[in-house]
Amino acid sequence: MADTLAAQRTQEQRWAAIYHDVKSMSSAAHHDDSTTEGFSWSRADAEPSWQLRPGLLGRYTGGK
Repeated sequence: MADTLAAQRTQEQRWAAIYHDVKSMSSAAHHDDSTTEGFSWSRADAEPSWQLRPGLLGRYTGGK
């Protein structure tokens, strides 16, 4: 997926990109490292991340 330009991704690659981006954003909330040390979280930031993950996981994994 990283080798394909965003505009040239298939539908499945686009779903995968959304899933992985949301997963990356939400996992940053509980990491304390040099990359995430400047991150600031509010409830308004956290809620969409938590709400998106279950639906995207089901879509991306085909409900397996």
